[in-house]
Amino acid sequence: MNQNKPANEELESWLDRVGLGQYAAVLGDNDISLDLLADLTEQDLKELGFSLGHRKLLRRALADSPRALEVEAAERRQLTVMFCDLVGSTAMSVELDPEDLRDVINRFRDTCVRVIKRFDGHVARFMGDGILVYFGYPRANENDPESAVRAGLDICAAVGAMRAGDDLELAVRVGIATGEVVVGDLLDDDFAKEQAVVGQTPNLAARLQALAEPGCVVLSSETRTRVSGLFDFVDLGEKSLKGFEGPVRAWRVLRERNVESRFYATHSSPDFAPLVGRDQELACLSERWQRALSGRGQVAVISGEAGLGKSRLSHALIERLDRKSYLLLRYYGVPYFQDTALYPVIKQMERGAGLRTDDAPELKLDKLEVMFRSSFGERCTEVMPLFAGLFSIPLEQRYAPLNLSAELVREKTLEALEDNLIGLADNQPVLAVFEDLHWVDPVTLEHISRSVSRIACAPVMLLMTHRPDFSDHLEDADHVTRIRLEKLDARAGVEIIRHLTDGNRLPEAWGEQILNRTDGVPLFIEELTRTLLESGALSQTDAGEEAAPVILPSTLQDSLMARLDRLGPAKLIAQVGSVIGRQFSRELLGAVVRIDGDSLQAQLEQLAAADLAHSSDVGGEEVYVFKHALIQDAAYASLLRERRRKLHAAVAEALEQHFPAVVAAEPERLARHYKEADQGQAAIPYLLKAAALAASRAAHAQAIAHLTAALALAEALPEGQRRDQLELETQLPLAVNLSASRGYAAPEVVAAYER
Repeated sequence: MNQNKPANEELESWLDRVGLGQYAAVLGDNDISLDLLADLTEQDLKELGFSLGHRKLLRRALADSPRALEVEAAERRQLTVMFCDLVGSTAMSVELDPEDLRDVINRFRDTCVRVIKRFDGHVARFMGDGILVYFGYPRANENDPESAVRAGLDICAAVGAMRAGDDLELAVRVGIATGEVVVGDLLDDDFAKEQAVVGQTPNLAARLQALAEPGCVVLSSETRTRVSGLFDFVDLGEKSLKGFEGPVRAWRVLRERNVESRFYATHSSPDFAPLVGRDQELACLSERWQRALSGRGQVAVISGEAGLGKSRLSHALIERLDRKSYLLLRYYGVPYFQDTALYPVIKQMERGAGLRTDDAPELKLDKLEVMFRSSFGERCTEVMPLFAGLFSIPLEQRYAPLNLSAELVREKTLEALEDNLIGLADNQPVLAVFEDLHWVDPVTLEHISRSVSRIACAPVMLLMTHRPDFSDHLEDADHVTRIRLEKLDARAGVEIIRHLTDGNRLPEAWGEQILNRTDGVPLFIEELTRTLLESGALSQTDAGEEAAPVILPSTLQDSLMARLDRLGPAKLIAQVGSVIGRQFSRELLGAVVRIDGDSLQAQLEQLAAADLAHSSDVGGEEVYVFKHALIQDAAYASLLRERRRKLHAAVAEALEQHFPAVVAAEPERLARHYKEADQGQAAIPYLLKAAALAASRAAHAQAIAHLTAALALAEALPEGQRRDQLELETQLPLAVNLSASRGYAAPEVVAAYER
C-alpha cells in the first residue's frame, strides 16, 4: 500500500522546512510538484513572485536536499592505472625535425591507443610523450589488472618494432598500480571533470614507470598479487619512491605463462577449500567417465553463475582419477581472445609440444611433428601444413604449400582437429576439459560442436563449463549430460569456513555474517573469510561474538563493480537501494529519489533483469532484495562519504514523512540512518523507542544494545542542557534493563546510576 503523501502536501511540508512555506499556494496553483522545483528557471521563479533572496534560498535548499537523485560523477572504486612513457624523446627532439618528432609521437600514441582499446582500457590523458590509462573506469571488468599487464606487454612489443627516422629505435617504459581511488567530477575543466582521479595509485604508477628499463613493465605488489599465476616476474626489491613514506616493492614482468589451467592460475590462493555440497554432481561425472572408458563417448556441460564452483568441480573429477590411465587435454577461454580463431586449441598445442617463443621455426616444426605422429602416424605430413599455419610457422622446403582457399583450409583444419582427438583416443582414453566456454571464439565452439558426434563411439569425455547466460548450442543427445550448479546450503558453507580458519576459532557471529553475506556462493565464502582473517580484525576485537566488520574483498571488487557498471543509469538506483539496505521497497525508493514513476520502474526491472536483485510482493508492497549482500556492499562502497550521509538522511526523512507504520514498528531503522547521516541527536529518540519496544517483549539484551548506542551518541554531543537531558533519558532505562537481565547487583547498573 502506498503511504506517500499527496504531491501538494509533500511540497508544502518541504517548503515549510526550508523557510519558504508562503510559496506553497502559488506553486500548487501552477501544478508545480516538489519533483519539478529544480526545473524552474530564474525567470519562472520571478513570474511566480519569488524575491531575489528567496530565489537564492530555494536554490541552496535544492542543492542541499538529500532527496535528489543526482548523477553523481565522483565515486570510490578500485582502479588499475597504467602510465607509459616514450623513452628518449628529449634526445629525439635534438636529432629530429619538429615535424618529424610530432609524427613519431602521434604514431606512438596511435599504436598505444589501439592496444589499450583492445584490452578495454580508457585513455585518461595524453601528457606530452606519456599516456595515463585507467583499467576499471568508466566501466569495470572482472580482470582489469590482467588486462593492464597484457596491454603493457603488447605496447612494449609494438613500440619496440617502431622506428624514428632511418636508425632510431623506439622503446617505452610502463608502470602499473592497483588500488582504491576517488574518480569523477573534481575539477572545473570539462576534460578534467571526466578523467580526474585522486589517490596514491596514479602517483605510484608514474613512479613505477620511472623505475622501468626501456621496453619493460613494472608492477606494484597489489597488481602483481592479482596476476601472479598468469605471468613470470622478477622481484626488483623494495624501492624508495618520492611521495611515499615507506619502501615500495616493485616487480618486473618477464612474460606470460602458458598455464595449464586458468582456474588455478587466477585463484587468489593455492589453498583450496575442499569441494563440499557437490557429491551428487561429482558422482554423476564419475559415472559418465566410466561410460567413456567403455567406449561410449560422453559430453558433460557444467553451468552456473560465477563463483559457484564449475571449474572446481571439474578439477575434483581430475583429482579423483589416476593420471597415468588416461590423457588429459585442457583448454580454456580468455576474454581478450574471443576474436582469435582456435586460441584455446593453439595454447593447448603449445603446451603439449613444448613450444617456446624463442624456438626457431624448424625446431617448432620438429616438436609439432613429434606430438602429432602419435595420433596421425604416416598421415602426419599431410596435416602438418594445416597445424603449422595455426602458429604462422613458415613451411620452407619441408612441406608443399597448401594452395587452398581460406574456407577450405578452415574446413580441413577442423577435420584434422577431430581426427587428432579420435587418434589420441586410439592410444588411451581422453578427458578434454574446456573451461569458460563463454569466452571461447566461434571457431573453437564449432570444433567442439563437431566433436560431440564424433566421440560417441570412442573412449573420450568432453567436460565443459560456462555461465548461465551463455548458450552452447550443443544438440541434446543420449551421451550429453547437463549439470546446473546451485548455491551451497549453510552446512556446506560452514565446512568451507572451518577449513580456511585452519583450526582457529572464528566467532559464531562472524561465521553467520559470512554465510549471510555470501548467499551460498563458495568463491564469495572463501574470499570473504580470507579477507577477514588477513585484516587482523579478529585479533583486535575483545568481543569474541560481536559482528564481523563489513569488508569487501579486493579480489571481488572488479567483478562486482563490472556487474554494477553494466546497469548504466540503473546503477544509481542500486546505489540508493544499497543505502536503504539489503531489502528495499519500491515505495521507499520512490520517496527518496527524484525520478518519475515509469523511469523508476524501468530501472528496477533492469536491476532484476541483470540478476542483481529480485522482487516479491510483501503485504501488497513491491519489495526488492539484492541477490548477494556483497553486491549491496560494492554499490555502497562506491559512494563517497558525503553522498552516503546525504542519502541516509534522505531515507530517514522519507521514513518519517511517508511511512508512519514503519516508524512505529521499526524505530531502529530510522536510528541507523540518522546515525550514518552523522545526525546523532536525531537518532537518539528512535533508539530509545526501539529499546522500549524490545523491553516490552522482555528482549533486554536488544534493549541494552539500543540504549548503549544511544548513550554513546549522547556523550558525543556538545556539553549543555540538551546533552544532559538525553543522557538522563538513556541512563535510567539502561539501568532498568540491566537490572532485569542480570540482577540488581550488576556493576553496570551501579555505574549507570553513578553517572
